[in-house]
Amino acid sequence: MTSIQSVYDLYRKLRREGMVPGGALEFVREDIAHLSSTHRTELVKMVRDWEARHQGAGASLRELKPEPPRIDNGLIAHDPLYESPDSTSRLDTPDPQLDTAFFGSKSTLILIVKGTNAAYRLQPQLLDHDAVIGRSADTFAVLPDIDLLGQQGAQKGVSRGHAAIRFDKKRSMLHVVDLDSANGTFINNLRLYPQEVRALRHGDELRLGRLNMQVYFQH
Repeated sequence: MTSIQSVYDLYRKLRREGMVPGGALEFVREDIAHLSSTHRTELVKMVRDWEARHQGAGASLRELKPEPPRIDNGLIAHDPLYESPDSTSRLDTPDPQLDTAFFGSKSTLILIVKGTNAAYRLQPQLLDHDAVIGRSADTFAVLPDIDLLGQQGAQKGVSRGHAAIRFDKKRSMLHVVDLDSANGTFINNLRLYPQEVRALRHGDELRLGRLNMQVYFQH
């Protein structure tokens, strides 16, 4: 059974590793959903107090809601609790003793579009195909697994089938493949060659064209 202390301890750990408040709250969202309304109220006070002591930002956090944000086609709908990370914020490098490339059979990939409230959750290991990231279009019959059309994908140079996420079961890790995109796929500002396969790690910045996303692994 999920306890309020375990959720609080995980939140503090993520914040100490450098994760912004919105990202840390998204990581513990499913655990929060299992708490009672009374415990949610206690948790938000604990979080606010911690933020006030360490960052001075606790007053900006809204009260935890009884229900988690709904998910529409993988997109987490806007909720004031899950505030957008400031576009100037960055994710600091996690503890070097941790393997940031590890992605297990129960892990979840979370992509947060920088400067917005949009986040996508995906478990590529459960699919029978590479997970495609791109944007939908009337002239393109196949829908991408992560559709960035609503994030100004077309304006920011995201191709219909831009890149793919591939799960490597043997190595327990994820790879990104550029699918001959017109405007390029970048990991931490390094461009992939067309069809190049490159490892994806917790804390990376993934850019498709001019659309930036922060990469999180939830275990």
